[in-house]
Amino acid sequence: MRVKLTDAAIRSYGPRAVQYSIGDAACPGLCVRVTPKGIRTFAFAYRNKAAGKVEWLTLGRYPDLSLSRAREAAHDARKAVANGEIPLAAKVRHMQAERAGITYARVVELYYEAHLSTLRTGHATRTTLQRVGRVYGWNERPIAAITDDEAAAMLADLGLAPDLAEAVADAQDRGAATP
Repeated sequence: MRVKLTDAAIRSYGPRAVQYSIGDAACPGLCVRVTPKGIRTFAFAYRNKAAGKVEWLTLGRYPDLSLSRAREAAHDARKAVANGEIPLAAKVRHMQAERAGITYARVVELYYEAHLSTLRTGHATRTTLQRVGRVYGWNERPIAAITDDEAAAMLADLGLAPDLAEAVADAQDRGAATP
């Protein structure tokens, strides 16, 4: 079944005895799959010309992935298939570009919206995290560019984990992964 997907429609799809899919009439190949537990995921269906059969590329879980982002990802995957590429490579490139561009300040806001906003101390915690960003010059930096050493030093400076900086240094000296 194909319908023009909307957020309200996606939220209304409930679980059934078996997994089912609903295609998006506005974006060829995009569909929402609903599991028997009610989990909704966006997927892109395409024909693998080498294997000669239909394959599925899972784009992400709703509402973590918005409908507009899912349509963008499906459009990118459709272009990749048209160029003879495997759409998974386009998905990986899209995710890497998105991760590389997200800044510390944006992560703080996302964390506040997802977890802290309902807590009594949430606003104070967000303010502290914002101050850390300003003091250490992290607000405009991509989150992936902040190293473990910098984070450990910040925690030690704040007295939150005084032994962590030493533990990180010891682990690096031994050639082990950081804790």
